[in-house]
Amino acid sequence: SHIIEVGNLQLDTESHQIQANGQLLTLSARESAVLEILLIQAGKVVCKERISQRLSSVDEVLADNAIEVYIHRLRKRIADYGVIIRTVRGLGYLLEGEPDA
Repeated sequence: SHIIEVGNLQLDTESHQIQANGQLLTLSARESAVLEILLIQAGKVVCKERISQRLSSVDEVLADNAIEVYIHRLRKRIADYGVIIRTVRGLGYLLEGEPDA
């Protein structure tokens, strides 16, 4: 299957489209790239270097705090969809589905 599902988010790894509750999530190219790599690696820590590499293919110059900015924006965007992005100090970020309340 080309669909990765975490919480209420679905990623189609072929079309690179991300849906939330069946609705297309509108994100910038960079936000989408970050969320995609986190979804593909859901439950695993993704190091900042890996995210930087992925983003540098979208755009050449990446500010030091760029990743933090995208993660911050993504957290707001996906807050309602049963998914959280954890910061793992010194390592990177980890996306996981929230346990049902």
